Amino acid sequence: MKKFKNVFMVFALALVLTVAAKAFGGNVLGVRAESGSGSGSETEAPAEAATETTINAAKLDLDNFYIVIDGTVYYQTVKKADDTPKAKNWVPAAVKDGKSYIDVSGVTKSTVFVFAVKGDATEKVGKAFELNLNVGKVKATLDYKKEFPAEIKEALATVEITVGRETTKYVKGDEEKGFDKIAYTLEWKKGANGAWVKDAEGFDVAYQSMKSSNGTLYIRTAKDGELPSKEAKVKLAKVAAAPNVKVDHLKGTLAIKAGMEFDYEGTTYYATGKKSDGTATTNFAKTEQFSKTGTKEIGVDELVKEFELEAGAEVVLKVRTSATEKKYASYYTVVSFKAPAAAPEAFAITIGEGDKLTFDTKATDYEYCVDLKANKWKAIPAKATKITGVKKDSKVYVRVKGVKEDLKKNPAVEGVFPSAYVEITVTAEKTEGNDGGSGEQAPADSGSGSGN
Repeated sequence: MKKFKNVFMVFALALVLTVAAKAFGGNVLGVRAESGSGSGSETEAPAEAATETTINAAKLDLDNFYIVIDGTVYYQTVKKADDTPKAKNWVPAAVKDGKSYIDVSGVTKSTVFVFAVKGDATEKVGKAFELNLNVGKVKATLDYKKEFPAEIKEALATVEITVGRETTKYVKGDEEKGFDKIAYTLEWKKGANGAWVKDAEGFDVAYQSMKSSNGTLYIRTAKDGELPSKEAKVKLAKVAAAPNVKVDHLKGTLAIKAGMEFDYEGTTYYATGKKSDGTATTNFAKTEQFSKTGTKEIGVDELVKEFELEAGAEVVLKVRTSATEKKYASYYTVVSFKAPAAAPEAFAITIGEGDKLTFDTKATDYEYCVDLKANKWKAIPAKATKITGVKKDSKVYVRVKGVKEDLKKNPAVEGVFPSAYVEITVTAEKTEGNDGGSGEQAPADSGSGSGN
């Protein structure tokens, strides 16, 4: 049998095995009567002639395929559980440092190995053991949406265990065959040369570190008194690079598209406007904007409304590509910006001869919009100007312009989003002493400077 190159695994077959002459029932670690003598006689010895034998600490060394027994023993193999050991077949076990070693490397993996042991060559009674050397196999797939699994079961999506001709598939969440129903211990190791470890011991750290190295996870099943299964190799998917998230300060948008998600203060959101736990949130990211190949972006005004951001607040988002069944979430990129400033103070907008509008301000960093749905903003004209569709009592929206960020040419210039807007009502003519009260400042969350 091919030798397993893994960490030394020792399973106790029996601590103290004591038996008198009686029929052997064929159970694991069962006992049978040895008969006959050195002359080759195979007549079963009478029960009253039996002697008692005690063999301490019989162990199975699965790594080196030995049965290890304290002291000096004699042994022989038998084909079936109900076979009687033959007196002429007893052989001395190899002995080293007071321990006897019985080799089982040549036993077929699918065989139930039955052997008998006695402590002295002159004894009439031996002990029989039944050892299951049936090696199964395991298949496993990972749950790539699971980020910080504490143990191997948490990281897996499915496990298939095959023993003999029977295959049982365990699926996470399956009430009948879920992972908690596995009668085997799951063992794992990092790479071909790693050490086998059970379930949760250090798995969380190992798993996370292996993602960065695109390593291979080895998985097997184990059960006391049985050989471990053949190994399953799961090559971890490569973690993709962080996405490039463009911030357009003039339009007031962030390029968080379909297939991405972002984290704000510890909560992950999908670009479709849902939290990572599937609970719908306020429509800060309009679902209709996104498709599988979405090219639309999220308006900063939607984030202001969703997170109730104060004017000028410092915001830090971690943005990444979402995980799928076949790949991990990407590394994340950090996007930082300031929330839009408060809306400017209202001033007078009057309409005069020829339906020309006059903006009573000398501010050159203001811009206006007459249709928020169209979201088209223009610089405030320096002189009286006719604006299509605007008459007395029309609403005009005004805000402070954004500042474009250009890290290549002007890295010292900070990008700034347009401010919130103020809504101003157009009056027929400017009256003496008008303080601009014809327009009222809208609340900061009544709109923003985003544009498409």
